[in-house]
Amino acid sequence: MTVFLRLAVILIALAGAARGMAAESPIGPLERFVLQGSEEGWEGTLSADVYRLENRNSQTEGDTRYFFVEPRRDESRYWTTAVKVKVQPASGGESPSFAGIICAVQSQPRSYLAFTIDSAGRLVVLRRDAKGLRPVWINTENPRDPGAFNELRIVEGDGQYQVFIDGQRIRTLHVNISVEGGVGIIANGRGGFLFRDFAITPNQ
Repeated sequence: MTVFLRLAVILIALAGAARGMAAESPIGPLERFVLQGSEEGWEGTLSADVYRLENRNSQTEGDTRYFFVEPRRDESRYWTTAVKVKVQPASGGESPSFAGIICAVQSQPRSYLAFTIDSAGRLVVLRRDAKGLRPVWINTENPRDPGAFNELRIVEGDGQYQVFIDGQRIRTLHVNISVEGGVGIIANGRGGFLFRDFAITPNQ
């Protein structure tokens, strides 16, 4: 093989590797929907390894940001959504910060179901509807370290949602909410919120 041909093969291989790396975003299909830059006290930064969302505004401690995509419901009615998340609360925060995943997202009227871990280590399922954002279920035993990455997972089913933490099923929820709509990530409160390995897969 000539030097020029060998160089061409190497360049083609490097280009292919670069495309592969670009396709493997830490937040997958959410990449083009999340905040990158600054907006209303929030700042989003995407690197090759993690998506960081930060709320520095001391006046918006209960502020919520979420981003979602619509799964291909013609491919599968039910989907599994997962993400690894870490919570870094701001010092002096009066109420817990939390982050996690959302599903069954509807824009009009705004509604969704969220499975989160808060800065106290609690696992919390919340529902957003016309009455606002409120908890459906709280695990008060502080089972996890929010300062480490924990994988949260929601498996949609017929009239139910199964929630998992680090591969362990901890709850099956039966709620009066449609098992369809968008899926994505959510963060609430002040501090930093790190996300990686976001994935949605059709249930067989």
